[in-house]
Amino acid sequence: ENEDFILINKPSGIAVHSGTNQSVDFLSSLKTALSRNELSLVHRLDKSTSGCLLVSKNYQSASHLGKRFSQRDIKKKYFALLTGRLEKNVVEIESRIHKNIFKKKMNSSDVKGKDAYTKITLLKLFKSYSYVEIEIETGRTHQIRAHAASIGHPVVGDNKYGGKISKTQNKLIKLHRIFLQSYYLSFYYNKEYEFV
Repeated sequence: ENEDFILINKPSGIAVHSGTNQSVDFLSSLKTALSRNELSLVHRLDKSTSGCLLVSKNYQSASHLGKRFSQRDIKKKYFALLTGRLEKNVVEIESRIHKNIFKKKMNSSDVKGKDAYTKITLLKLFKSYSYVEIEIETGRTHQIRAHAASIGHPVVGDNKYGGKISKTQNKLIKLHRIFLQSYYLSFYYNKEYEFV
């Protein structure tokens, strides 16, 4: 924490902002706890995703860091466990992301939606899983989850994008959350910052 922002290691299971069926959210709780109404999220993490979450403490840092995110000047990396064994060491996905209103989730498409780029690097292969590092240049809703599912390797623990097989696997290994951690964030704000 400094005068301009707070970087938090968000646990899984906490929504970052208010929404449908959310009686408690992280940002409102933080504003109350610190008596700071001007706090705002610079970016978002899914409720089930854990890790680096950046919160601005004033209008100047919110504006500056928000622009950095929209201009893709902030580096974000994640660790994830994917179902199945990746056949390549590096997989780059550049398909677009759009909302499927009927299924209430995001879809990957070559023509419809907003552009999105995801780079998946294999770190370790297991019998039925691939442990990977994921780097994203864009921050679309459910981008990692939708892109991983689009190549047939959904994130372990992801019942929304993993389908029936994932639900069965999750019960077998007794996993009650998505296996996705935002582990790295770097950006420039008066100087270079790097958080792991």
